[in-house]
This record gives sequence, C-alpha cells and structure tokens, in this order.
Amino acid sequence: MEELVWSKSRVRRFKRCRREYFLHFYASAGGFAPDADTETRELWFYKNLQSADYYLYRLMRRILYKAFCLQWSAMECQDELLKRWSLDMAEERITFYEQVYHGMTFNQIRDAAAESVINAGKILIHSELAPFMRRQKFRTVFIDQPLEFMLGDIIIYTAPFAMLCSGQEYIFLELTGDRMLDSAAMHRYYACRIRRIPAMAVKSSFYNITTGELWSPEFEAVNFSATAATIGEEVETIAMAIPEEIIARKAYFAISGAPRDICSKCNFARVCRQS
Repeated sequence: MEELVWSKSRVRRFKRCRREYFLHFYASAGGFAPDADTETRELWFYKNLQSADYYLYRLMRRILYKAFCLQWSAMECQDELLKRWSLDMAEERITFYEQVYHGMTFNQIRDAAAESVINAGKILIHSELAPFMRRQKFRTVFIDQPLEFMLGDIIIYTAPFAMLCSGQEYIFLELTGDRMLDSAAMHRYYACRIRRIPAMAVKSSFYNITTGELWSPEFEAVNFSATAATIGEEVETIAMAIPEEIIARKAYFAISGAPRDICSKCNFARVCRQS
C-alpha cells in the first residue's frame, strides 16, 4: 500500500494540477539514475528546473543560515548576499527555467534578477527579522532536511528554516510570505509531542523576503484539531485520485484540466501530454 504522506508543498501542487503532481512525484522518479530511460530522465530534468525567483529564495536561506550562525548584522548579511550572488552568476552553474521556456540568455536572467537580489538585501536591513540575528538568548537549530513525524498513520513533512530556542520561547521560522496556519499547527504538534515543549511556549513566524514582513499568528488562531481533520481529508483525496496500479506502471494521469495560465508556468509544460 502506498504510504500516506502530507506536506504543504504536496497539497499545493495537487490542488494546482493533478497531472503536475503525478509527473513530479511519480513519473520522474529515478530519473537521476544512469540506467533511467530517456523519458524518465527528461521528466527529472524538467522537475528540477528552478526559476530566478526560486533561486533567490534558496540563496536567502543559505545567507540567513550563515547570518544566524555567526550572529551577523543585517548589513553584513546584505554584503554576503551580494557577494554570493556575484560568485554564483560568474560560475553559470544553473540552468534556469527562463532559459528553457522563455529563451532568455544567462546574462539576461542575471541582469533581470540583480535588482531583486539588491532589494532583498536592503529590505532585510530594515525588516522585523533583523533583530533576531543578534539575540543572544536564542539557540538556533537549522532544519537541513524537512521534519518528519507521524500524525496517526500519516507521514507529515514540514520544512521550517529554523527553530529559535530559549528557555521561554520556541519559535519556528518559515521563509515565506504565505500565512500558513496549517504549518503553524504542525509546528506546535511537533514541538509538543516530539520535543515535549509546552504548547504556550511554541510560536510560528513567517518572514516574507520580498516585503520584509514578519508575521506570527495568535495562539488561539492555530487550531490543531481542525488542521488534523483537514490534513486527513486532503491525504485521502490524493490517495483516491491516484490508484496504485497507475503508480506502478508510471501511466500518465488523466488530462489535468488546469487553467492555461497555470499550464504556461509549469515545469512540465513541454512534456505534459494534454490529450
């Protein structure tokens, strides 16, 4: 029997387009292997394309990791961000989504994204996140791999950037502009059940690298029981939508029915069989 798995990104992908979900998690599986067939290898390539925006997000994670470890100021963090950006662009190690789908050259992408990188650094200096970088009372635990734990018979994955720990507070920090109450509920569940931290000591904060806003839901707004019920329903919907016999033979999923504006932005647009 297929394992029951939930993560925010899985559910978001499934709701956006069921065909994309299938291609991402099943049809492209094993495409990195030397003996993978041509089609699977091609799907793996498209699955791993990253946009310039996503590259900036990952770069910010790397820089903030160092900033918290070394207790940099926001200004030092901005300097490192620009330095790392320049080095990455000089090496041209990345194949961007925009190169494959929009015909942009590497230099065009670099020039177009430069302003976003500079702005991200400037925003960070004045953001609500900056004071956390030098707060001595916090011990920072970085999340290199998604947290994995069980909610009944469902495997839960959640991937906060870090946990900021002190004797009185336990803050899960996410790098996203989305206000995700379901993720906040899973943070609290993990802290209480796995780490044995009192619920009142657990807090979730969401940092938007584009605006510099740091948002934290009120304690009463995070409803674990309601979230657990919703997760169960979402996992059941996905399990019923993709039968095991389809997974076993890597058969193509039914026509997606996704709006054309979603299809045009999909990593699999060139290889998705829409008929």
